[in-house]
Amino acid sequence: MPSTINHVYPTLTELQSVDGWLEITEQSTPFAKALGHKGLLTEELKRIAKIGVKVECISQEYDESKKYQRRDVVILVDDVARVIASTIIPSKILECYPALLNLGDNPIGEHLENNYDAIRSEPVVKMLAKENRFNSNFEEDTACCLRKYNYLLEHGDIIIVELFSTEILMMLSKSSKARR
Repeated sequence: MPSTINHVYPTLTELQSVDGWLEITEQSTPFAKALGHKGLLTEELKRIAKIGVKVECISQEYDESKKYQRRDVVILVDDVARVIASTIIPSKILECYPALLNLGDNPIGEHLENNYDAIRSEPVVKMLAKENRFNSNFEEDTACCLRKYNYLLEHGDIIIVELFSTEILMMLSKSSKARR
């Protein structure tokens, strides 16, 4: 059964800047490698899920005054919210790639890489202080982590920010160690 948590998503300002968020280095957290994973997140999550992975679109709205579409999703792994993601797609990109207007519950990374040869920038990886409001997105009582990157397309960039539960990062870390 899907989580009943009322999810808290970053504001536009928080999506555009990660100032004030805590730095993550390989020395500061065992999750740095998992957050730096270069492959598609949903594919990696499918590898470690026992029941399955589901992307649930919470909202996908176009802001006429700001000329962008914002899309918020929750990624459920084995029916538990493990990743909260927000995407900002500028209107110029939507004009060139109209399928992005109605992605619904489809993973955006898979769509961009499979259909448009989009290239992902290097991620910015941060950790949240334990008292940060975004930690309320997850059932465990620990600080979550953030990964921000852009998908680079011919007509501009798409911003993606993902908030990871500590539990899913532990699972991803164990999975990457097992593959070595």
